[in-house]
Amino acid sequence: MAWQVCYFLYDFEIMKFYTASNPPLQNVSSLVFMLHGWGANGSDLVSIAEIWQPYLPDTYFICPEVPEICDANPMGFQWFGLGDWSPHLFREGAKKARENLDVFIKQQMTLLKVNADKVVLMGFSQGMMMALSLGLRQEKPFAGILGYSGCLVDEDENLPLKYPKTAFCLIHGKSDSVIPVMRHENTVEWLSKHQYQVESFVVPGLAHGIEQQGLIKGLNFIRASLDRE
Repeated sequence: MAWQVCYFLYDFEIMKFYTASNPPLQNVSSLVFMLHGWGANGSDLVSIAEIWQPYLPDTYFICPEVPEICDANPMGFQWFGLGDWSPHLFREGAKKARENLDVFIKQQMTLLKVNADKVVLMGFSQGMMMALSLGLRQEKPFAGILGYSGCLVDEDENLPLKYPKTAFCLIHGKSDSVIPVMRHENTVEWLSKHQYQVESFVVPGLAHGIEQQGLIKGLNFIRASLDRE
């Protein structure tokens, strides 16, 4: 599969993103946005898209690259700085980043003429934080939110009252030392408590990453979400 780099201008900033070359603009039925982790870049999840693409031939995969240079890795990027890992910094960072991400996603949906119920957000680590942060705040819910090795950083008790529900599939390594599995369990508990549909999958022995079982679970979730009427 050939891939190309594209650019999107918003508010005098440029969002770089990776996607399939020569997109079939008239035949796209659904979109999957893939959000990279802290210190990575837009191409980091392209290999996963290449694995999933044959099973979703009418789905267009878009891998955005956030413009902010990573504090600890000048060759990589971050959705927001981690600072001292305080909850306040995470909430404020996610809020600022999701506003720009929301503009980008809505622009792509308009360009490709795809409605929210045919859009899935996928994120890894900090990208999962962003997928949850943005996905929970949509007046028209996305088809699904797929998250790997991340957690909810900006829960809000008003969200279940204000916004429609969407489905979640959250996958985490039991041996993750970067974001402990307890953060995954807390996220699942919060979403379940507020009547969100959540699939939880904890992989024994897995550290901070994605492996074969998780890829299969994720693909099945995407297909089910996009087939849901």
